[in-house]
Amino acid sequence: METTAGQAMVNSFLPVGLRDYKRSLNKKNMTSLLGEVASKHPGQYKTIVMKMKGMAQKVAYADTSSITLDDFAPVTDRTELFKASDDLMNGKMNIAKVNKVFANLQEKYTKQTLKDGLRKGNSLAQIVYSGSRGKPSQLNSTITSPIMFSDVKGAPVQVPILHSLAEGLEPAEYWAMAPGTRKGVISTKFSTPISGFFNKQLGYVTSEIIVTTDDCHTTNGVKVPIDDQENLGRTLAMGSGRYKAGTTVDTRMLSDLKKAKKKFIILRSPETCAASSGICQKCYGFNERGTVPVIGHASGLNSSAALSEPFTQGALDVKHSGGLLAKKKVGIELVQQMLKVPKTFAGGATVSEHEGTVDKIDKAPQGGFYVSIKGKQHYVSPGLGLKVKVGDDVEPGSILSDGVVNPADITRLRGIGEGKRFLSNGLKQAYIEDGKGNVNKIHMESLASKMVDHVKITDHTQFNDFVTGDIVSFSKAQKEYAPKGVQTLDLPLAKNKFLAKPLQHYTVGTKLTKSMLADLKETGYNKIDVTDQEPPFTPVMIRLDDIPEYKDNWVERLYSIHLKSKIMGAAHKGEKADIHGLHYSPAALYGRDFGKNKIGY
Repeated sequence: METTAGQAMVNSFLPVGLRDYKRSLNKKNMTSLLGEVASKHPGQYKTIVMKMKGMAQKVAYADTSSITLDDFAPVTDRTELFKASDDLMNGKMNIAKVNKVFANLQEKYTKQTLKDGLRKGNSLAQIVYSGSRGKPSQLNSTITSPIMFSDVKGAPVQVPILHSLAEGLEPAEYWAMAPGTRKGVISTKFSTPISGFFNKQLGYVTSEIIVTTDDCHTTNGVKVPIDDQENLGRTLAMGSGRYKAGTTVDTRMLSDLKKAKKKFIILRSPETCAASSGICQKCYGFNERGTVPVIGHASGLNSSAALSEPFTQGALDVKHSGGLLAKKKVGIELVQQMLKVPKTFAGGATVSEHEGTVDKIDKAPQGGFYVSIKGKQHYVSPGLGLKVKVGDDVEPGSILSDGVVNPADITRLRGIGEGKRFLSNGLKQAYIEDGKGNVNKIHMESLASKMVDHVKITDHTQFNDFVTGDIVSFSKAQKEYAPKGVQTLDLPLAKNKFLAKPLQHYTVGTKLTKSMLADLKETGYNKIDVTDQEPPFTPVMIRLDDIPEYKDNWVERLYSIHLKSKIMGAAHKGEKADIHGLHYSPAALYGRDFGKNKIGY
């Protein structure tokens, strides 16, 4: 066997089952390796990490490396770039294609420069690949070419840059870079406070997600694909194969279940946690350090930081890349739109309000389409493609067109559980498309558990403390609501009836559709408890800014607007705030026991 001294040293610290003398030990792979150590050998994790740290410090001190002038020389053939530049300058290229052609070239050369640099032993490429400093796009600009920049509005400056920064730029190339470079600096100034405020807003919503107990003993969870690596460290809600409910997911389990042809597993989740307050350790799973969060850990604030920080870094990326022309990213605007639920959803998709068959599709005089479902028209805006055709069967909440789906529509039409699932999945997809896919989905699920947790009371006679029209926490309403006329039915007979107890991620009061029943059947259910009576509430999704208004604790409500009326209202009702509750504000304001361990939930 042939290997390197570094591989031998690293593997000497590892348990036998994790040794691999051919793997690449860059930052990404090392993070994955340490995750496996934490999952499979938690007792040895600290010792192994300290040994690796000591080795790294010793090697860095005793065996330094240097960068030479040769490392700044081009390593990649730029013939294709020169040809594209000639085509543009000689009028052979359609101007409308400039953005696409040069964005594709930029993506290609960014990958090729790193690949060629590693093959030729370029020190800068090795530093970037290791993950210690720099990014592939910066390496490409430094030793190959920035290729093309955008102006302050994001449009391409149609002056291709043929030289690398190390070679030096022609005057025209320098001036072509100037607007984008300036934009990068300004974007940092504006984006940093925006992402900071976003973090504060998320913190208001998630501050009560505190680990309060070790296990809530729920049997419900969320369905996830078997090959999702983010499953590692989480807990099975339902048994699968030879693994029982309550087992922590590791690589061996996933490998065994794949061999057994399992396509999905049901995992415990913040969305389905049944803890009386806060969240339990089992539903949260392992944290980013590979350990279970301790009782009292503010997991919600951790999630808010994890969700907002990438946008701060994204602003820095713009600064460091200097306004490079690139394919459009999602950005914080889309994420905020999903969470702030505006009345007019920019680029919003059309969803079905009814169950039935698509009767016909007509072009609208003003542009777009009219999709008729059982004679009821649904308007699709111009520029959005259709996702259905005549004869298709749809359900309430079925997506009829391209565009961004409003999670409030899914919540309203398909229930609290489906709203949570859609929001967390949608946020994850938005982060992935924006190049921020490393944010673990557990943070999206934590946010969704609090974002989609409100109902509007439609019949106060079934509650003690609510009146018709109140908007209250679903978790609180669910504790008082006792479905009547409950019957246990075979799945096919339960269509259009209302769920009487939570199953999987579906919540009490959900009106069951054909697709929901098919999902439950695939999970393994044959009979379920349902009722014919509509629940005394309807699901609603509250916008991010307004959620503090609906908190039970009057001090928490002060984190929204109209403070005078809220203080007066709390005084008139004689409301109290528990200084030992989940929220930190009452203890801070009262000046007693703040910061002390008073966990007694």
